[in-house]
Amino acid sequence: MSQPALELEGVVVGYGPVPVVDGVSIRLCDGEWLSLIGPNGAGKTTLMNAVSGVLPVRAGRIVYFGQDVTRWSDDARARAGLGRSFQKTHLFPRLSVLDNVRIAVLARRRVRLRALWARRDPAVDAEAYESLNAAGLAQEADRPAAELPHGGKRRLELAMLFALEPRVLLLDEPTAGMSVEEADGIMEVIQAWRRDRGCSVMLVEHKLDMVMRLSDRIAVLHQGRLLAVGSPAEVMANPAVEAAYLGGSVDGG
Repeated sequence: MSQPALELEGVVVGYGPVPVVDGVSIRLCDGEWLSLIGPNGAGKTTLMNAVSGVLPVRAGRIVYFGQDVTRWSDDARARAGLGRSFQKTHLFPRLSVLDNVRIAVLARRRVRLRALWARRDPAVDAEAYESLNAAGLAQEADRPAAELPHGGKRRLELAMLFALEPRVLLLDEPTAGMSVEEADGIMEVIQAWRRDRGCSVMLVEHKLDMVMRLSDRIAVLHQGRLLAVGSPAEVMANPAVEAAYLGGSVDGG
């Protein structure tokens, strides 16, 4: 059996005296697609922030391919291959699409940002174009990022994430604000990258039909605790999950 990509062991996270995530333990297998769902305020985004290093944990451990990364910075985790996307896009709007991705390539290589405006390195450009191709954005390389439509900005964020060569994709509602067609296109990009690179996916998503279709397993959070985990069929047949959703909104978290 292969080593788990990610193990959360009794993770506790909070912004004040009351924990938002309370003792959550989840294992993400190598190459697995695991989706996090739960009613509004369940702690999904907070948990993703803890896994990526944006928020500190009060208790518990985060283990990445056998290494305890609980005290690692978010930058260190990203360089190690924990790639994170957010509910809101994080781009450099005045720079071109290509230069946005070049920044990610340079960050992975630990090259100073001033190299972006120095003599162009063909190898950096080649890597950036590879990520743009994977995201379906190569034809927009010279366009300012600010001019992309919402769906295009999401694709650009994915291209920047791909340029970091992640082993685990931490995706927080990557299809938020999209039409059905745009959302399906984004998920096809993620599926293709996962298939080609063999990486693992931890997804927060409120579109349950999409979650059911794509996930190997689903973990349900409710009031900061792990309510259920299992295959899509097992989770959706769980009476406790049904009761949780009847008592709250599916969105947010």
